Amino acid sequence: MKLSSRSRYAVSAMIELALDGDQSGIPIVELSKRYSISQSSMEQLFAGLRRHGLVKGRRGRSGGYKLARKPSEITVAEIIKSVENPNGEPAKVAESGRTPSEALWNQLSDKLYEFLDGLTLEQILHYPQGNEESGESFNTRRFSEAPIETRRMGSH
Repeated sequence: MKLSSRSRYAVSAMIELALDGDQSGIPIVELSKRYSISQSSMEQLFAGLRRHGLVKGRRGRSGGYKLARKPSEITVAEIIKSVENPNGEPAKVAESGRTPSEALWNQLSDKLYEFLDGLTLEQILHYPQGNEESGESFNTRRFSEAPIETRRMGSH
């Protein structure tokens, strides 16, 4: 799974839309200003998000983008796939895995995808901020609606 700036901006923008809730939507111009990226770059991200059914937009003076589904139904992996991979498949470091390092990176990519596919926008919104000191993280914290079930690498 590829984690680029595109992915980070897309996930951040989707969190903003989730926080906006059922309001009128957030214009692309506003999102691009919040994240200091060009409007055309933000539009490219939203084209992928729209194509994968994650957002819906409304044109005009009171237009803007909203989530197309509930935050509990959208995973971080879906968001990343929509902006990184047009075919919707997780990216591999190398398809063949011929060398030990290629196999390692592919396995790590698979584990990362597995984790992000179990993490929804809803869970992110309800995750208490400032838990660095408590040692809680997304892979150990249990959420009321849908717990994240992940295994640490190397343990089965």
